[in-house]
Amino acid sequence: MLLFQNEMDYKDQIDTEERRSILKLMRENEQNKQFISKAKKALEDIQKKPIFRKCVIRIKFPNNFMLQGEFGCKEKIVELYKFVEKVFITLEYCS
Repeated sequence: MLLFQNEMDYKDQIDTEERRSILKLMRENEQNKQFISKAKKALEDIQKKPIFRKCVIRIKFPNNFMLQGEFGCKEKIVELYKFVEKVFITLEYCS
């Protein structure tokens, strides 16, 4: 049991307890802090982004002909050109 001789002793005791609790919180925060390098932060940002596995490309021609192709995310633009060329060659043979 604490007995205080005057009001100042009481205020000093409260201030001391507050200081102790603040210092304790500050120590806990310091222990929980982790410094992250820029590279690690960039990696975490990339990992949070959605991953696309395919891409759908539509080409609308002036005569309202719509050509649609599905491509993998690692395919090159050359594959798109080959696809369009193949469709046109097929259309030429059919007409």
